[in-house]
Amino acid sequence: MVGGVEEHAEAWFAFDPTNHRITITLLNLESNPSGITQVLGSIRFTLTGAGAAPAPTISSFQGNTFGVDSQGNPVINSETPVWKVSNIGGTQIALCTTCSAGGNKDLIIGGPNAAGVYSNANGSIAGNTHNPFIIGSNATYATGVLHGLDTSPSWVITVPTETATVAVSSVTFGFGTGSNYGTNISAPVTTFDDPELPEPGSIFHDDGGTGANPVRCPEIPPPRSRITPSCPWSKYGASAARRGWGTLCRRSRPAAPWRPDPGL
Repeated sequence: MVGGVEEHAEAWFAFDPTNHRITITLLNLESNPSGITQVLGSIRFTLTGAGAAPAPTISSFQGNTFGVDSQGNPVINSETPVWKVSNIGGTQIALCTTCSAGGNKDLIIGGPNAAGVYSNANGSIAGNTHNPFIIGSNATYATGVLHGLDTSPSWVITVPTETATVAVSSVTFGFGTGSNYGTNISAPVTTFDDPELPEPGSIFHDDGGTGANPVRCPEIPPPRSRITPSCPWSKYGASAARRGWGTLCRRSRPAAPWRPDPGL
């Protein structure tokens, strides 16, 4: 929670050192947000195993934008997002639309309420110049403007110096449009083994300040990382499976609220 409002975002990293590529999927799982400070505008991280000064570039983007009108209704508003990636010092990388000087539009928003309306949205979302938004709810919509949209947006970045030892750490999520990459939530890191996870790599979880649990998975390529802020323990599933990465975990996500798994 930042500024008295809830945030819940996830980041997935899939590493392809052979082709020097990293696929970054960003999700915003905070449904029916009230204001722009609950909307994801940046992610920063330390990238090791890619040289002393990695120089990433965006190769491709997969996702969709839409607008929210003054009544909170999703409306058609399609454009190419203005996100960019850059080295911001040493091995620190930023992927952002809200960058060092702030931002304005193309932030990643969660889904609407069950009726398909952003009923909680104030003037910083509904009918605002922050439109359009990227839908990042990881949900499927049967009707309306959001029907058929890709709700798990991803960027493929090319890092020419990426090696087989590539890894991500020190992750910071930025929400809103303020300077210095928005309102920031960091994801500290510890490590343990989880035999239930059949895919390799590290999985990071940030609970909003009380600790984090990255998971090292068995060595079956391709490796990936997952970082999540705010929830005590995040479950896995549809996003990775939809992209052909397989099911990441047999656990299922409870409806609400998030609770730590007593078996962990």
